[in-house]
Amino acid sequence: MKSPKDKKNKPKTKPVFFDPTSHRFVFFSVLSGVFLVFVAVWFVSFMVHLHQSELPSQNWDAVSNEAANSGAAGSPRVSGIEGEGATTSSSQLWTDALEGAVAPDETYAVQKTKVHAFVPSWSLAGVVEARTNIEAIDVLLSDWVTIDGATGSVTNHPSPYRDKLLNLWEVNKGRVGFLPIARIEVPQETAQSNLFTSVALQTDLIAALKSLAVSEGADGLCVDLSGAFRIAAQDLTGFATALRAGLNKVGKDSCLIAGVDHALWDQPNAADLADKMIVLAFNEPGPFSGPEPLAPQAWFEEKVSKLLADLPADKVVIAIGGFGMDWISARSEPSYLNYFDVTEAVLSHGGTIRIDNDALNTEVRFLDDKGQRHHIWLLDALSAHNQLSRLPLSELDGVALWPVTGGDPGVWKIVSPGLPEPEVALGLLQRISAAPYVRYVGAGPFLTGNNSAATGRRVLQLDQERGLIVEATYLDLPRAFTVTQSGDMPDRSVILTFDDGPSAKYTPAILDILKEHDVPAVFFVIGTRVQQHPEIARRIVDEGHELGVHTFFHPNIAEISDFRLKLELHASQELIESVSGKSTNLFRAPYGFDENPETPKEARVLSLLSDENYVVVGIEIDSTDWMRPGAEEIVGTVTSRAEADQGNVVLLHDAGGDREQTVKALPKIIQSLKDAGISIVSVASVASHDSSIQPGRVVEDGDQMSGLSFLLIRSLKSAVTAAFFVLITAGVFRSLTVLVLALIKERRVHKGGEPILPVSVLIPAYCEETVIVKSITSVLQSTYPIAQVIVIDDGSTDDTAQVVSDHFGADPRIRLIRQDNQGKAEALNTGIRHIDTPVFVAIDADTIIAPEAIGELVKHFNDPEIGAVAGNVKVGNRRNLLTRLQAIEYISAQNLDRRAYEVLNGIMVVPGSIGAWRTEAVITSGGYTTQTLVEDADLTVSVIRNDFRVVYEPAAHAFTEAPETIRQWMRQRLRWHFGMLQIAWKHKGAFLERRAVGLVSIPDLFLFGAVFSLFAPIADLVMIFNLFALFELLSDGSRAALQSSSILVAIGYVAYLLSDLVLATIAFGLEPKEDKRLLPWVLTQRFFYRQIYWMVALRSIARAVTGRFTGWRKITRTSSIDLKSALELSRAQARVVHVDKVAEDPRGQA
Repeated sequence: MKSPKDKKNKPKTKPVFFDPTSHRFVFFSVLSGVFLVFVAVWFVSFMVHLHQSELPSQNWDAVSNEAANSGAAGSPRVSGIEGEGATTSSSQLWTDALEGAVAPDETYAVQKTKVHAFVPSWSLAGVVEARTNIEAIDVLLSDWVTIDGATGSVTNHPSPYRDKLLNLWEVNKGRVGFLPIARIEVPQETAQSNLFTSVALQTDLIAALKSLAVSEGADGLCVDLSGAFRIAAQDLTGFATALRAGLNKVGKDSCLIAGVDHALWDQPNAADLADKMIVLAFNEPGPFSGPEPLAPQAWFEEKVSKLLADLPADKVVIAIGGFGMDWISARSEPSYLNYFDVTEAVLSHGGTIRIDNDALNTEVRFLDDKGQRHHIWLLDALSAHNQLSRLPLSELDGVALWPVTGGDPGVWKIVSPGLPEPEVALGLLQRISAAPYVRYVGAGPFLTGNNSAATGRRVLQLDQERGLIVEATYLDLPRAFTVTQSGDMPDRSVILTFDDGPSAKYTPAILDILKEHDVPAVFFVIGTRVQQHPEIARRIVDEGHELGVHTFFHPNIAEISDFRLKLELHASQELIESVSGKSTNLFRAPYGFDENPETPKEARVLSLLSDENYVVVGIEIDSTDWMRPGAEEIVGTVTSRAEADQGNVVLLHDAGGDREQTVKALPKIIQSLKDAGISIVSVASVASHDSSIQPGRVVEDGDQMSGLSFLLIRSLKSAVTAAFFVLITAGVFRSLTVLVLALIKERRVHKGGEPILPVSVLIPAYCEETVIVKSITSVLQSTYPIAQVIVIDDGSTDDTAQVVSDHFGADPRIRLIRQDNQGKAEALNTGIRHIDTPVFVAIDADTIIAPEAIGELVKHFNDPEIGAVAGNVKVGNRRNLLTRLQAIEYISAQNLDRRAYEVLNGIMVVPGSIGAWRTEAVITSGGYTTQTLVEDADLTVSVIRNDFRVVYEPAAHAFTEAPETIRQWMRQRLRWHFGMLQIAWKHKGAFLERRAVGLVSIPDLFLFGAVFSLFAPIADLVMIFNLFALFELLSDGSRAALQSSSILVAIGYVAYLLSDLVLATIAFGLEPKEDKRLLPWVLTQRFFYRQIYWMVALRSIARAVTGRFTGWRKITRTSSIDLKSALELSRAQARVVHVDKVAEDPRGQA
């Protein structure tokens, strides 16, 4: 019998893929480096380009940004006062306070008093200011109802801000009181109101007011008499007395509000008219009045002093004014202003701010852009300080700030924790806080931010003798964040807007309806969906509609950084331009966030949008189609609100959920609006009157970089999604094919008969002293006679040879051969040269074989066509997740893959752990080679190509020690994967031989072992991205989720997962004695095992391409397999062989 040639006679061959010159490594390294640099440069350039891109700047029609940012006419002209009461010797300039003379936590003496705050129910600014300073407020007041002085009827005036005010009180209930105000208004033609002469009307009114106080849970109720100045005081007293009695009866306080000059306070019984009396200590000039101070200091002191002489101070609340009045030339009636209206006007137009020497009220004068003269008198924190300093605060029931709606922020510093000494107050008032609210100017559905909030500084002068502030010099004027509302809409008209598209299903249907009715609309599109459906975005523009930006990824813009928001805006804009050829500066935030911000913090986004030259399109008529209330309900909501003139911008949706109801409702909405005489207009029609709005500006020169980049991204996404479905489909198809072939194999009955051929066992060993004894012992326990066991010590550096000699030296069947280290392949070739049996079994030194395994293998060689038999390798150390997953992998691969490939004669690996070989076939095939790292697989394919068959024997069990750490596992699998790639390349000629191993096995190895393994993470990434999309859709509506492509991805991925479980279950079913408790671990493979295998595949392919060689890199053995537990032998099956002596063989062989 011939044997493999001696090593010295063999021609030297280099391993497959190995490039000793490293030329391939250098080439591919440079190529990869250039590619990565190109990608990095493109990515950075694209990101920089997106970040730096911007829309053309706009010229706002309201308050220009230039004026807002530069202070218009520079610093305002500020005049001090000269003359009496303000001499250099008696006053002091407190400039040092600007450097922080009063620290925030510094304590100082104060005069405390109860603070009332009148918050008009119509004022959002007042609600925000009260919320900001709630710790300083003891009692909240707000106008709640109006009483008709003639009939006594009570009219409730709901306000969108009333609930906000009630919520504020509810949160602070217990510490803060609440008093709703009922204002009496007497028509001018009513000389004497029946209400105050009719007992019946008064009784009904008082009952209604009692009911109001009780229903609101208030502490009482105030009646404002300032509008009942025509009513005789003696008539009012009767009503007030009855009201107090009625309210007290239900445990509520009564409160009267009137001006300081009201005749009611002069009545003899005025002290008994109410539990609380709020005195308005300021003037409110009416029509045809001339400019005059609102509360001159001398007048204030005189009126209050007289009042407190007649009324008990502990019932009196002095209301301090905090507003301004603007007398404009050619107008008969002055306009109401708050403090920040005044500062903005001065910043825009310049002007004079001064404290009047006599009145000690602030006076402002300027000329506006239209040439109109403005003369403003203002009550601010400075006048408030002067007035408070003259009040007996400790004796009063309190003071009231009237109104709280954008007043001088400094007033809160001098009422909380109390009025300080003048010097301290001066320091507190010189720094002015920015407005806590957002200031709105103009009217219309389009919003732009004009300027940001800013703090101010003023230098104050104190009259030391009187303790009054007499002069103010503003260094910087404070500002409120100002939002301009614009959009000159035609009468009885609306704009239709659609959010969240485009959608392949709903947007075309909506466009068809709009085209049929010749109606324009605005589509606020999401960048990712434009990427998916660019043709729909082009159709929107081509059919005359307008596009708006709805961000790129639809995030909650309150939760992202400014940088991210800029990228969202710029990316969306560049994409829209590249797809449609037009730009747009219309924007709407996802989820309707901050369409009408209340605070500067909330307006941060609007500020950034305005800096980016975008106009925010508000939501005035919400169709509520996102709630899916039904098509008829959607139609009714839109039509009724439009007819009630509740707004001009209609919100609808064409994506982001199930929009069937919207599509169904749209024709009815259009027809209903037309029937009501309401026209549907485009934004372009409004833009003709407002230069800040540019919904469809044609882009002259297209941005090539953005266009190509978005095309590349779109193509890449399509390719990745296609690859996902290809991977899933191919994987499922392969699984089904393998399953069918495996079941065919299972039905075939082996006809080889009983084993009769003599057999030798070869055990190559390199540094295996910890496991070699168990391996040899299991071989000697075989129920089939063994001619000899040859152990080849391949130059071990440990005591492997000594251990073998010590334990088995007396056994004549054991032969130990020692050689210099040449590798496993040469060790096996050496063993082959020393055998004379027609069959040999090769096992690894860490393998423990079952007693019946060798006999089960040898019986197949009765068929002369059989060249090799693969045994059934099992993991013997199932001690952690990694080894359990390997056990599942071994069971599935062997019971299905090897069974399937046997049908085709395409088995590619007879495992080194246990495999039987026909000696002649091995020698004919050239023996084991060193051209690959998987010598057993190399030999397997060679045997098949030499016209032998290779089969699988599932009953030939062997137990191997699997790597227990990821590092060891990756080291082993890198060798296996790289080696199998070597096999595929070396034996590529088998394809032309039309053998199954070349037509099926090697292509399968290349596709699923290399290519698909490399791209396997694509499936995971696609699934992750689609899960996010699916969760978003589920939050919008389950039907929309079921109709989306994301559900197809999820179904495909779940099917792939379940196919793993089904195949594993079948594989376990083919081995009834296997531990079924391993099955649940199958599902973890997809989320752990496959990912680290991908890293192995990537490294392996990289080494194959670059020509770098991967060596054996032996793994560490722990001898963790228990011999008896692994074999699970009964006494009847086992032949006990001690490791230190030999048992006699029943057949007479030693």
